[in-house]
Amino acid sequence: PEYDKATGQRVNTREQRVYDAWDTERREAVGKALEMDPLYKPPIGHRPLVHELRLYIPHKEHPGYNFMGLIIGPRGNTQKRLERETGAHIRVRGKEMQKEGRSLPPQFPGQDDGRDDELHV
Repeated sequence: PEYDKATGQRVNTREQRVYDAWDTERREAVGKALEMDPLYKPPIGHRPLVHELRLYIPHKEHPGYNFMGLIIGPRGNTQKRLERETGAHIRVRGKEMQKEGRSLPPQFPGQDDGRDDELHV
């Protein structure tokens, strides 16, 4: 169960959790059908399932190494090239992602952007 931080009320009921599980299963099945048969037409309003993977950066074990510069590259060219080659969106998130002295933009309620997590891609 998930609760709203401001009011303490439950955000997702049993009905909502069951619907979310059903929707995920349905989206996976449609994705597999599209892989098996390219002529298959998905239902109207179909949204493909988005997979997320977090790769943690070992910046504490190697404090002198500039991982941010290595991942992003000059003017973001390395990041853009990796996104083109893999087809994935690459975002650097975590506590140490911001330079010292700069503040982060406000976080929207219910959004997990990985600010409280360790530095990851």
